Amino acid sequence: MEKILEWEVIYKIEPTLTQSEVFNGYQFEVKDNSTILKRTYTISVKLDARRIKSKTILLKTPDNEIINDKQEIRKFLLKRMLFTKDFSPISITYEPPILANKENLKAEGFETRVTVQSAITMRYSFLDVDNDSFSASDQFWQSGFNGATVSLEDSIFFIADWIERSVAESNVINSFMLLWVAFNCLYETFTTVVCPMRARTPAIHRIDKTLYTLLSDGEISSVLRMQNANIDRLLSYGLPVADRNILDGVSIGRDTEKLLVAMGHIYKIRNYLFHHGSLHGEIEKHCEIAKTILMPVITSLLRNIVQYN
Repeated sequence: MEKILEWEVIYKIEPTLTQSEVFNGYQFEVKDNSTILKRTYTISVKLDARRIKSKTILLKTPDNEIINDKQEIRKFLLKRMLFTKDFSPISITYEPPILANKENLKAEGFETRVTVQSAITMRYSFLDVDNDSFSASDQFWQSGFNGATVSLEDSIFFIADWIERSVAESNVINSFMLLWVAFNCLYETFTTVVCPMRARTPAIHRIDKTLYTLLSDGEISSVLRMQNANIDRLLSYGLPVADRNILDGVSIGRDTEKLLVAMGHIYKIRNYLFHHGSLHGEIEKHCEIAKTILMPVITSLLRNIVQYN
């Protein structure tokens, strides 16, 4: 004998959507500045002779279904953040599942047992366009990954996940390092798979290639206008840059070259952390500024690589 369990689960999702939306079979409702999703899961439970005789059903909660839905919702949110270039911590929580047909089973003489597990919070340490809907971001995603980037969907999700982890991290140094991991993955992927460079090409040259291939002059100028004060502060620290050969003689008065100089300094901060730990007295302050500069750069690069052809 088989019995059907009908479970209802209500999710609360952050960051919230701007407005309610039905997407890919999910009905997201925005109410009081919160995004709510209601889902119904149907599970078939087989009863052996002992259970049939005792009229008891051991409850089987929809754990796998919940995990799968949360993974899908996370992907929707990561696509949206990549599309809008605005990353924030993702939180997907839910109340304990409710057995919707409990009274029907009771009317049939069946008793249900086993306490439903408590809600679980899934946090993944992850919006510059007018339309920030799931459908708009999915259309952007589906129209990309052509030519040399055709196989990069999983890699882009991986990089977006590291960016979200960085945003969710409260420790300044750890947050910067997580963001650097994402940036490292991005420029290595681009200069290895999309626009291959020689195996022993120094990192700063790979960064140079990635910046000036994926970013337009207008995007570079926009980043520099927004981060000019932070970049000037970073350059004032007098850090020896990562590769003097490429940066010697560069005039930082020109936008494109000033950004590369800044990235060289950020790369040096990364080296301090990897090779000297916290021996540098003002490393936390440097990490905070470096992260602030790096964030708009990597989000623009990540969005553009999706559409690169």
